[in-house]
Amino acid sequence: MAETPDPWRAVVEISEAAAADRAAHADLAARLDAAATPFRATGTGVSALLDDVDRRAVVDVDAPVGSSRPVVPQLKTSVRKAVAFVARHLAQQTTVLVGGLSAAVRILDERVQRLEHDGHADIVASVPDVRPRVATVLGSLEARTDGIRRDVGSRSELDTLPRADAAVVVGYRLVDVGPIGSRLDVLDRLVAAVAPGGWLAIVSVAPRAWLELADPVAQDLGRPGPLHAETWVHLLRERGGADVQVHEATGAHVVAARW
Repeated sequence: MAETPDPWRAVVEISEAAAADRAAHADLAARLDAAATPFRATGTGVSALLDDVDRRAVVDVDAPVGSSRPVVPQLKTSVRKAVAFVARHLAQQTTVLVGGLSAAVRILDERVQRLEHDGHADIVASVPDVRPRVATVLGSLEARTDGIRRDVGSRSELDTLPRADAAVVVGYRLVDVGPIGSRLDVLDRLVAAVAPGGWLAIVSVAPRAWLELADPVAQDLGRPGPLHAETWVHLLRERGGADVQVHEATGAHVVAARW
């Protein structure tokens, strides 16, 4: 019987191929991004918020003069003409100030995004995959459920992860490196991928084995390194995980919880 294709895996492969194509044709990708920018929907990211700030930075100095009362429109028109020079001067100064601040923040945001995404991908690729050391535990979790299992160990797999459809979600590699805030974001996205009644398993290098198993790149750039099992227990319970369990193996551990 032919194996049923997994649409998520197909999306991951397409995303990885697209990333490779973008890297190979960086100039063309930049031009396409610039051309598409005016048509993108406003989101909640830093870039989208700055776009909104830029739109609002233009001050309308022509105050409305309409009124239902007689003579009032003429009075308003006279006042508007009298203060027009001062209003335009202030508006110009405000627009220049806001535009400069927006540009500075945009540059900083682009640098942060570049560091977080490009650098993080290289670090994750250097993290040892310790799933084979805990294969029996993962197989046991899978046997308890009636559904699919998704193993998430790369940024492309995380970015395309469907919500609430997997009976078992296994997080590895991504959970062992990077700033704590980024790891908490990874954890929240893994939790969101678990179907009701399903399991999330965090497969991590044991902190005491990190220096032995990880290569120098991961050790230097992936700090603070893997978290202790007790920390994962706390984080999973904090997010509503039940039946939390810890399984130790040589150089690795699994912390699993049910939702």
